[in-house]
Amino acid sequence: MHSNSFGCPRDLGAPLVYTVYDMSPVEHPEFHTEQNRLVCFNGMFDASVTADRFIAISKFSRDRFLHWFPHVAPEQMSVVYPAARFGQAEPTTRDAEVLASLGLTHQGFWLAVGTVEPRKNYSILIEVYARLVVEWPDTAPVCIVGQAGWKETPIGHRVEELGLAGRVIAPGFLPDEQLAVLYRECFALVFPSRYEGFGLPVIEALASGAIVISSNTSSLSEVVGDAGLLVAPDDASSVTVAMRRIVIDASLRDRLCAAGPIQTRRFSWRGAAGQVLDVYEQAKAGRRAVA
Repeated sequence: MHSNSFGCPRDLGAPLVYTVYDMSPVEHPEFHTEQNRLVCFNGMFDASVTADRFIAISKFSRDRFLHWFPHVAPEQMSVVYPAARFGQAEPTTRDAEVLASLGLTHQGFWLAVGTVEPRKNYSILIEVYARLVVEWPDTAPVCIVGQAGWKETPIGHRVEELGLAGRVIAPGFLPDEQLAVLYRECFALVFPSRYEGFGLPVIEALASGAIVISSNTSSLSEVVGDAGLLVAPDDASSVTVAMRRIVIDASLRDRLCAAGPIQTRRFSWRGAAGQVLDVYEQAKAGRRAVA
């Protein structure tokens, strides 16, 4: 049995593999509803005493899980990185149609991707963007793609307060086909998340050839490497400086565009599948060890 949604079945009578995504329910309960926090924690705790093998989606997630559940033997945990669903592609007429439907243009918008919730930290992105608009009135718009989550006031309210109506576009959830277009066509992805177990939008943007500005927290520096600009997510000045650099430094943009696809070669779904199969074989061969 492979349990890969925080919950953990009990008393299976068969080897159990458990995927660890992130420890935010424990380390940042303020980012969760109480119900969600309890469901996630209970699943992780049950896994810590019953699972035979563990898969963590980053070294960061593995280390934090072992910190909170030290009775799990480190050798029972394997790091298996996710990978990008999308890659580089030549623009098509479909790209132009998707952009037109959202009022966007080729490389004429900043992109942010992720559920609208406090952990994703859109409030600081909007604050920084407002500063840039004052400095450069013709600054490209921001497109925030993601469905509504929890514990977050609608971003439209803050947008109105800062006089950014028409400049911040929030289409909600978009299907993969349209999201892939936005990764390819954006000026840059800005990802100021406070906490991630991996950071799929970052790797997908890099694989698509997009410039990436990302938080330096949790797993993100592990994923981005030298292929993007890393910022302190709660430091508006840090984010502002990075966005300014991208605008004014063409050589930096060229370097980052070239570095992204190279960095993402480290992450492969085919490679991940092989690693997961190895974990299954280990689970079949021997039951858990306890530190």
